[in-house]
Parts: sequence; structure tokens; C-alpha cells
Amino acid sequence: MNGSRRDDSPQVSVVIPTYNRADLVADAIESVLAQTWPRTECIVVDDGSTDETARVLARYAGRVTCIRQENRGLAAARNAGARRARGALIGFLDSDDAWEPTLVERVVALFERDDDLGAVFVAEREIDEIGRPLATVHSKRTPGPWFTPEGMIGRDTGVGCGRPPMVRRELFERRGGFDEALGNAAVDCATWIPWSFEVRMRVLDEPLVLRRVHDDHVSGDQRKDARAWLGILDRLERERPGFCRDHPRLIRRTRSKQHLRIGREALARCRREPGAVEEARRHLRRAIGLRPGLIRAWAYLAWSWIAPRTYEAFRAAENRRRERRGAPLDPVPIVGARRTEEVP
Repeated sequence: MNGSRRDDSPQVSVVIPTYNRADLVADAIESVLAQTWPRTECIVVDDGSTDETARVLARYAGRVTCIRQENRGLAAARNAGARRARGALIGFLDSDDAWEPTLVERVVALFERDDDLGAVFVAEREIDEIGRPLATVHSKRTPGPWFTPEGMIGRDTGVGCGRPPMVRRELFERRGGFDEALGNAAVDCATWIPWSFEVRMRVLDEPLVLRRVHDDHVSGDQRKDARAWLGILDRLERERPGFCRDHPRLIRRTRSKQHLRIGREALARCRREPGAVEEARRHLRRAIGLRPGLIRAWAYLAWSWIAPRTYEAFRAAENRRRERRGAPLDPVPIVGARRTEEVP
């Protein structure tokens, strides 16, 4: 590691869960090894990969702690890495993303200034498949540096409840880690929304996380993710009924959004899945019932009656146009990580 710090400076453990990401995981690892904070350990959890991930990880023997387990999902892989962590702070990095070299140093400084701080989320810049930065930056959307339950459930789902922060290990262990029953679906939202009621959490508003834009995201199954979100809201209404009574509009809007997501995804699969059109209509009606003015839900519902089999092709074309609009800002790959085509 670069630089020097006093001997009692906090050690940081970075947990990278990975599954069949042999072409990307080296970039994530290299970005951790390039951190300017000297007391940083890297723990990679291979969650039952069947590709060349083990061969890639073998190159880091002696520099990275590697754990291999049968495929149990993102939550279980993160928990396994956290159990091996030695640091007072634990950071979670997805294996298709990367960190800028100063991220750990900047986050540690925030923890050192505030003994009551429990978690720090970091703003993100999108990168393309070979690691070139794009124009889009994600950060906290509500005012101020501190996260609230209202923000976590509402506008702060990009960097906030939907992405992993760096946390104090003692607090993470005391609160029980990630819910392994969820597998990969809405794992972060199910964790950080409950934290937001009791834990001081803030944002570092510098885009030091590099979020890779590609097709094979863990959260790619939007229907499964939206159903998990509905489960989160059900739990919230059971455990925090007073909060839900005080914020009925927020709960309705969030429920409506999740039914819209399920309806839209079902509509996109109607050519391949029997019953998908009826599923789409059912959830779109629920979205409209919760928010009658939700124009998109009305549009998708109309589409489901007029020409449902055309929606999949339309959506694919829209995604291609969106990708073309995300031109790289700089042809130079990200600092601290290698180009994916160099990974053997």
C-alpha cells in the first residue's frame, strides 16, 4: 500500500463478492490494492463461480484473502467476507465496479472525525464495459449529507439504500449483517432502510466509486427486485406502523413504483412467458390504484391491450439508444484498475 499512517490508524477490510466475473473481478481487486490508505485488506468471496474466476484469483495469492463457497447469493457472500474481516471498518465493493485510489482515505477521515458515524455512502460515476468514465454521476438526491428513512425509501435509492457503504464492523455484526434469505434481490435496500431509523449515515459527495454499466448486473432481474421491495414495505408497515401512518403518500408512491416495475418487466417477457400479459395488467392496475395520476402505468396498460408483443423489441431499441448516448468522457481507463481485455 502507498503512504504511511500512525500504527493505531484503523484497518479497513474491503469485501468483494463475485460470481462468474472472471473478466471484471481483477479490476475491482486492483482498485483496492491501489488505495492510498496503507492498512487496507482485500477479501474476495467466490460464490461458486463456474468460469475462470478461480484462475484469476490465484494470481493474487499472498496479497488477497480468497474464500470459495457454493453459490448462495450476494448476501451470503458478503456475510462470509465480513466474518473474515480484521478491520474496524468494512467496505463492500461489487466485483463489476471499482474504487478510485483515495476512496478509503477520504472515508476513514469522516469516521475519525465522528465517533457516532455508522456508515458512509460514496457518490458514483458510471464507467463503460472497459472502464472508461461516462458522464452520469449518482449521489444523494435529498438535501444535506445525512440520510433519513424518508430519503432512503424515496429519492435516495441510487446512492443510499440501494448501494453498499463502508460501515463500522462492530455495528454491522451487532445488527446481524445481510438477510441471506433474499439471495441477490434488494439486499442493500433491505439492510440500509432499517439502519436509517437508528444509525447515523452520511454521503461522501465525491464520485470515487466507479459503477460499471453492462447487461450482466446482479440486480438485473427487476421483477424479483421489485417483489423484494414490496416485502420490505410489508415489513416496514409491521415494524414501523407509526412511520407509515405519518408518511402515507411516500409508502403509496413506493408501492406503486414497484408494481409498475413488475408490470413493465412482465410486459417485456410476454412473447416468452405464458401468463406474462395478465401478470403485467394485474400489477399495472395496482400501480394505478395507488397512484391514479401515474401516466406511465396507464401507457403500459394500454400497450398490454393494443400490441403487447411489440414492447420487448421497443425496449431493446431504447436500451441501445441509451447506451449510444453514454459516450466516454475520457479514453483513458480508470486509475488503479486494468482494462478488462488484459485479463487472461
